[in-house]
Amino acid sequence: ATLPYMEAIKEAFLNLPSKVKLTKSEVETCLDLMPLVEFDAESLSYKWEAYSTNHNCSISVENINALKTFLEAEKSKSKKRQSKTIDLNKSNINSMFNSSYFSNIPLGNAVEPDTNDQVYFDEPSDDSSEAMDIEQNEFEIPEEKPQILNEDLPSITYTGRLGIQIAVDESSLNGDYMYLHEDISKKNDAIEDRIERYSSIIREKYELGESQQFNVYNQDKITGIGMITSIDGTRLTSSSAALQSTSGTIPIQSHIGFVSSVNRVTLFPGQMVGTTGYNLDKKRYTIDCIHTDASYKVFERSLGSRDSALKVVTTAGPYTSSTDLNYRGLDAFISKMRSERPDVIVMMGPFVDSSHFLIETCNTKNCFGATDERMLSYDEIFIEILNKIERNLHCQNIIIQPSINDVHHDFIFPQPQFSDFGSLRMIPNPCTLVIDGISFGISCSNIIRDLAHNSAEFNTQERDGDQISTAFRHLIEQNSYYPLYPSSPDTPLDSEHIRYTELPYTPDVLIIGSSFGRSNKDVNNVLCVNPGTLVVGKKPGNFSVLHISESKPSDKIVNVTKVVSSSIQ
Repeated sequence: ATLPYMEAIKEAFLNLPSKVKLTKSEVETCLDLMPLVEFDAESLSYKWEAYSTNHNCSISVENINALKTFLEAEKSKSKKRQSKTIDLNKSNINSMFNSSYFSNIPLGNAVEPDTNDQVYFDEPSDDSSEAMDIEQNEFEIPEEKPQILNEDLPSITYTGRLGIQIAVDESSLNGDYMYLHEDISKKNDAIEDRIERYSSIIREKYELGESQQFNVYNQDKITGIGMITSIDGTRLTSSSAALQSTSGTIPIQSHIGFVSSVNRVTLFPGQMVGTTGYNLDKKRYTIDCIHTDASYKVFERSLGSRDSALKVVTTAGPYTSSTDLNYRGLDAFISKMRSERPDVIVMMGPFVDSSHFLIETCNTKNCFGATDERMLSYDEIFIEILNKIERNLHCQNIIIQPSINDVHHDFIFPQPQFSDFGSLRMIPNPCTLVIDGISFGISCSNIIRDLAHNSAEFNTQERDGDQISTAFRHLIEQNSYYPLYPSSPDTPLDSEHIRYTELPYTPDVLIIGSSFGRSNKDVNNVLCVNPGTLVVGKKPGNFSVLHISESKPSDKIVNVTKVVSSSIQ
């Protein structure tokens, strides 16, 4: 039974650039490593090539056993945290989001910075003309006049550890994913389940009554509740728009057939809507009223004891220039935080960007300015980044979220959190959490761009100029971090886990990390923030600073006293 594996191992090693020819005993030793590489001989040969290069060793039984020890250690480090799993069925899907499922996450003791390993920077310059010279790997950080929404800023005090509550048990994302190998029936079941649940929400919210068969001839006004889709699978237009329910799919009338009660409306594939209209020819459903707001629950917040503003800094990767892997952007951000002194720092990926040309070409020499020729693995680069963050960022509440562009992490959405690391708080992507009584929705994705590119406007000759606000409004009204379906080609949306992309309630603050459209806006009484990216190609990027104080418990939105968009240039 082992003979095919032995032949595959010998062939894989011979196909390496170094053309390694294995002896019988060496092949037999390699057999013991096959479970560690999922019985993939080619993967094993690549592991050996990287290991032998970094450790300057030749093939032997002893060195193969040393590789085995190394792989076992790596596997142990990457093992996910084991915790309680919630059974997600239709009867308890709503109770999953109740406050009773909240759990205070113990964050441990603060880690004091190691002054021996600390990196020091010059004080920020007042001369705004001093910009970053990326080729020399030198950041200058001039002070910048902030963008202020409100000049009345309450006193700020800086706190230690804060209570952080996660709305959904994040360990549920650590299971198996079947993306690209999904059973078509299970995929359809997941979509039908979403249509059924949101049909119930929309029906109750707008008192529409039971949804009727809108795809059959009917002279009377009927109710149709379902999901917007494109009838031919192409980009949504007035001629391709259709309404899909559990009973079928039918094209909806173009903007010419909309009567005056339907004002300007933006639709996109995957959007849950409630409608009334007519079907007079069995071929097309003509809508005279449409409801696109499926939001159903606002975060219930009680007035806390905090008497000063909560200062939150948020940013997203990449954290290094497109020309190198020295991560001077991260160093500049750490330096900037010494003067900002935030209560909470939210850092979103990518940390090891899969689109970086040095990562694409597997050229990881001279990372972090090192002078040796040793090539680092992607995991080693990430660990060094986390060490920099934990040792040098003077903040006791640092939240880390992955991106689907992190080459060393799972390429899937929704995405499980990184493995635990010291005092850093790892969260999945997306994630809804409560920090010191204020609710945050956080996700790192390209949903703002995707909605802007895949939506269509009806009953208007002009396109809405503020596409970013419109996209944020869709997220809030659809209770989803990623309501677009089908997803864009570069977003690996797993249908069987689609419920984890849903917002359990409308949060106080919604943070979407994206390179598309840096902004901060008040949308539907929610502060919507896109901090942009910390580094943009060879140039310095941005981060956002939020000063948040609690308002009265009856208010829907916290009092966002000040939002600053800062630059590391």
